[in-house]
Amino acid sequence: METVVGLATERVPITQVLSKLGVWVGESRSGKQKVYCPFGEVYHPDHGQKKSMLIYYDSNTCYCFAGCGHFSAVKLWAFANDLSLEQAAIQMLDWIGHAPKSVDERIEQAQQEKFDPQPEMLALALKRFCYRVDPGFEIHQTDPDVARKLAVCLDLLETVHSKEDVTKWLEATKTAMSKILKEKFHERDSSTR
Repeated sequence: METVVGLATERVPITQVLSKLGVWVGESRSGKQKVYCPFGEVYHPDHGQKKSMLIYYDSNTCYCFAGCGHFSAVKLWAFANDLSLEQAAIQMLDWIGHAPKSVDERIEQAQQEKFDPQPEMLALALKRFCYRVDPGFEIHQTDPDVARKLAVCLDLLETVHSKEDVTKWLEATKTAMSKILKEKFHERDSSTR
């Protein structure tokens, strides 16, 4: 989930922040541009007489070579106004008319997101379960009855589309595999003792 800080950093140009801080930037360009640092009068030995800030358009950042350091757009606005990054980001997003999603909108979005059951991981989970039930599963899985049962279980992965399906599939396939492994190998082992 994207944070307000990440969203503001991505959507609000650093030139807009500098303009709001009283720095004349001119037309936006690509590459780099040297400008006056908005903190020069206070923090620079020359009291901001020289252009000491370099704007990096490609990364939407800037760097003051007179000691103020590196800034993202959000960090620059936060530093200038003594705000947290989150507070600065919310103000900046307001400049561009971006309203954060309400809790209801975020819940609705989460409910609409497609569920990925990750069939490869489910297949691996079933096989690991089989190894726990039957330490000899490495060899026993080649038995025709066990191999057939495992194939049926894995084929059923095509029917898994929701979290509820995952739960049902795991319960059913663990029961089926446990039963076949116990019938084929553990009862035989106990009868030969």
